Amino acid sequence: MLTLKTLVYLEAEIKEEIEGLSRICSILQDKGFFDESSARQKILDEVVLRGAAGMIQDYYSGVERIFKRIAAEIDERLPKGESWHKSLLDQMKIEVPGVRLRVISKTTYSKLDDLRSFRHKVGNIYGFNLIPERVLVHLLALPELDASFRNDVQTFLQEMKSIVKERMVKDKLKNTRKPKLTF
Repeated sequence: MLTLKTLVYLEAEIKEEIEGLSRICSILQDKGFFDESSARQKILDEVVLRGAAGMIQDYYSGVERIFKRIAAEIDERLPKGESWHKSLLDQMKIEVPGVRLRVISKTTYSKLDDLRSFRHKVGNIYGFNLIPERVLVHLLALPELDASFRNDVQTFLQEMKSIVKERMVKDKLKNTRKPKLTF
């Protein structure tokens, strides 16, 4: 059963990972990659294109590390097999009754699934085969995705803490109501 202590540790780990995601977004923002005309110009340079694709790849990897922690600590179930990346993402969009709430909304799921697919392609082709328009699409979508992902995870953590605290109060009440038998 999930304890408040486990959840607090998990929250701290997730916050650290989210700081990494923030850094990625800040760098891309500062370098002008969230502005379409600026980004379009910049990614004409093949080295810059590869760097931008790598940062998008890093972003999804950070999201996936958060999901792996949730799957390990709360679900006690990490997907296996060739399509474990997709299975892990699928696992995060569903509520598991009696175990946990859904971590991400269907909208966030859809955006992350697209990013997961892109990340897979980036990791499995030569950089010179990257399609600048696809990189641009993901660059421009990242700020909105980041905001919805952060909101979903924050909501998940807050609601899970409330549930765990409520369960602790109920358990405490249950234990105090038991009559003590004396002979």
